[in-house]
Amino acid sequence: MVKRAVIYSERRWSADAKQYEPTKTYDAIFHQFGIDYEEMENGPGMFSVAIIELPAGEVKMVRADKIKFTETT
Repeated sequence: MVKRAVIYSERRWSADAKQYEPTKTYDAIFHQFGIDYEEMENGPGMFSVAIIELPAGEVKMVRADKIKFTETT
């Protein structure tokens, strides 16, 4: 089975810079893409997520734009 290495970045809004800035980055293994949703006034808003595994074994479902593929392991 081919595993894809990714870098996952947590970000926080900076009012001073008026943009999101990375707060932490992690090396992780990508498992697959999925779909999540957020309730809005007009119904659910759907978005793509990546299912990743952190080195300690923790599995996270994160927005797809928070990962970057790095290499194949």
